[in-house]
Amino acid sequence: MEREKVRPLEKLPSRTKLIYCKLLSLMVTVEGELNQLKLAELYRLMANIKLPSSKREQIIEYIITPNKESLELICQAAINDLNQQEKNILRFSLMKDLMIIMGADYSESKEEREYISEIQKIYEITEEQLEFFKNEYRTDQVFTDLKDTKLFVKHTAAKAMAIGIPITAIYFSGTFKGLGPFGILSGLLGLSKMKSHKKESYLAGLVISIIMGFATYHSLKWIIDYNSKKNLKLQLLLKEEMRKIQDRGIRYISEDILSIDERIEDEKDTNLLIPLQELRLILEKTKGTLIHTEPHII
Repeated sequence: MEREKVRPLEKLPSRTKLIYCKLLSLMVTVEGELNQLKLAELYRLMANIKLPSSKREQIIEYIITPNKESLELICQAAINDLNQQEKNILRFSLMKDLMIIMGADYSESKEEREYISEIQKIYEITEEQLEFFKNEYRTDQVFTDLKDTKLFVKHTAAKAMAIGIPITAIYFSGTFKGLGPFGILSGLLGLSKMKSHKKESYLAGLVISIIMGFATYHSLKWIIDYNSKKNLKLQLLLKEEMRKIQDRGIRYISEDILSIDERIEDEKDTNLLIPLQELRLILEKTKGTLIHTEPHII
């Protein structure tokens, strides 16, 4: 029997990624005013899943459009044509990414909490699962200070399974993403049992995978403590990948500003022109925010 193919977010169809980013953008606009810190996180997240320019144009249109379709309809459209594991990946990833945007301005408003609650209800996220993602978000803020990475991975995996979050969803949602055929437990947790030369082979294979694009920076997140005898530090690779995502986000903003400029030049409808001009201004500020802040884990 052929094994069901499971795709991470960045490998899902562009249409699905577009709807996913619409749901993220609603967190940016939920308070009624655009916020450059939230927009910066939205662009980081769009850069992480490599949302193409044509779809970002639709996100811009969606942001400035006052009348939105039903949230339940959007949520349902996001998971259409996905298998069960991919649905888990999307809904659990969404909760984590919404928290990233919500935390961008260091405060939580009533409107933001209500939006999280609506998504939680629609996607049937339990309170225990929600708390798990809140804790993971908080841990990400101090991740590079963790002392025992392997133990933390083990505890995280155990807790996720205990509250009904499938390991496959965790694997592809960021926590263990990108380790490919090594698997989770047989890979990371088995690393300490390998002989020295096997450890080096594992590391070399992982580095090659990263260079060739088969692994993402999320896979590095869980093994930054490990150094080879040649002092190849995965922590540096992690930072490099974080920087690549941030630089891609900056490039996306630059491209979108040019696209908006073209629209402003041709737009005759004042009802659309003013929101476009306002969005362009906030995007310039958002670009400055990303340029002058250090990349961080998402």
